[in-house]
Formats: sequence, structure tokens, C-alpha cells
Amino acid sequence: MALLVTGTETDSTTLEWAMSPLLNHPDQLDQIRAKIDFKVGQGRLLDEQDLPNLHYLQIVINETLRFYPPVMLLGVLDVVQMAGLANWVIGLVLGSLIQSFEWERTKVDMSEGLGLTMPKIRPLEALCKPRLLMQRF
Repeated sequence: MALLVTGTETDSTTLEWAMSPLLNHPDQLDQIRAKIDFKVGQGRLLDEQDLPNLHYLQIVINETLRFYPPVMLLGVLDVVQMAGLANWVIGLVLGSLIQSFEWERTKVDMSEGLGLTMPKIRPLEALCKPRLLMQRF
């Protein structure tokens, strides 16, 4: 049961931890969005071929995994990072969320809870609306 729970929860938990400090620091969120707009453009959606060119996004993901590692990855974090699986999945989803939505500035509680996948004490709740450029898609 523990493997099932950690296997399904790690990506969503990592995304929650990655998005939380960005909402607390909207200037960094804006920097990532600007880099995505520059590298990808506004005529298409981010895809996996774009990820190697989005260095700042990769830094955010690596720092998230360093500060808030999912329990399942504690023993194999280096192997997963070498394979690029965590960065690829999280990068694609996080980058798409940043590219596609305007996020309302909220103060996010960064307190850690107890559990198999290191959840937050208070789950992330944030308001967003689609960016104007997303109306084309």
C-alpha cells in the first residue's frame, strides 16, 4: 500500500511544493513565464523538446526536489535525476501551468505535514485564469 500511495502522490506533491514558493515570490514566477515565452514563443504550447532550453525552470525543479524530496525518491534521487524522469514530468506540467495561466498572488503556508509523501500542512489553494494567448488553443 505504501508503494502505491507514494507512487501516485509524488508528482502531485512535488508540483504543489514547486508552485508554492513561486506564488510567494511572483517576480520569480514572472521570470520563468518570460523565459518560456521567449524560448517557446506564444504561438504554441510548451512540449518536451523545450525543456532542455528552460534552465531556470530546471533550477526551480531541482531546488524543489532538494528542499522537499518526495519520500519515495529519498534513496534514489540521484538515479531519478540522472534519468531525467522527475525533471521531465514535473517540468512539463509546471511549465505548462506557468505558460497557460495567470496566477493570483497569494501568501502560501510552507509548513510541512506528516505523511508518506511529505504533504503540506495546508494544501495549496490558488486562483488562476487563462492567459489571453491561451484562447488560441
